[in-house]
Amino acid sequence: MSLCLCSDPGGVRLVGQPSRCAGTVEIQHQGHWRPVGDHFKDWDLKSGSAVCHHLDCGSAVSVNTTDDSTDRPVWFVSVPCVKLTSGLRDCVGLDDSYHEKSAVAVVCSDLLPQPNISLSDGVFEVYQQGFRVLVGSDFTVTCSVRPQYPGGSFQLISNTKKRLNLTLPAVNHSAHFLLSAMGYAHRGNYTCVYHVDVYNRSFSSSQSPALYLTVGDLVTNLIIRVVVLVSALLIFDLCLFFFYKVRSHLSSVDPLDFRLSHTQESELDMCAAMFVPGLREADPNEGGDKRDESCGRNIPFVESQWFSVSPADIWIGSTVSQLNQ
Repeated sequence: MSLCLCSDPGGVRLVGQPSRCAGTVEIQHQGHWRPVGDHFKDWDLKSGSAVCHHLDCGSAVSVNTTDDSTDRPVWFVSVPCVKLTSGLRDCVGLDDSYHEKSAVAVVCSDLLPQPNISLSDGVFEVYQQGFRVLVGSDFTVTCSVRPQYPGGSFQLISNTKKRLNLTLPAVNHSAHFLLSAMGYAHRGNYTCVYHVDVYNRSFSSSQSPALYLTVGDLVTNLIIRVVVLVSALLIFDLCLFFFYKVRSHLSSVDPLDFRLSHTQESELDMCAAMFVPGLREADPNEGGDKRDESCGRNIPFVESQWFSVSPADIWIGSTVSQLNQ
């Protein structure tokens, strides 16, 4: 547990405790920080509250006298003066020769720091001053506080149509409130309050900053998704249209335009088979073109070779044909 040694420009502080709003009263006077002695035991809640107000820590909830093992220099402060004026240092005695074992210890009401509040584990987005949560989703509100005292609990409060007032124990100085099935009744402000028992008293922090939640309409989200999907499909269709259009244009000027009907292909196959070696004996005295009456076309005769037409021959023939035309 860390000790707080805090001061303000006014030269008054509370030291020795984890909170800046609790501890031994020290005042800076004549360039020296010294505790305030309580020789006459006349410090009470009213004079202690003057210290708390000066430090912006609320009011005093306890004023005690601590005892040290040895004498030490202390400041003597006029309690009647403190009750009449807010200038604590103006009430310090001029004699700096006081030595005491005792000192004044004050605990203020605003002992605890303001907790933090946040949203997590839900389908949400930042919306103006708060968050938009998708209707029907689960979400978690987290309350946390700066480590000072162990234990304690967090209280979650809302001003929604369906008001919430939930309490969970603090674990590692935080608590997680799981809220299910976000609906319009959850729309509103959420705040956290931290509670802890110290110094044999129960303390509560001030409320955290408000966390505003609104609800995202599911229909609106679906419409947005449908519009995006339709736009994507239209773009895809346009791409396909232009792709096939370009491909069709390239096919219309393809030099390998060698299309035959089924009948022509059959005739060509029959004619070629007649000149396949092994199926018909070729007359060595005959050369040039042979006309087969059943085919009705001239087929070049190549001795002892298979009949074949390479793609290059087709392309050259097609090109020559186009030039002749």
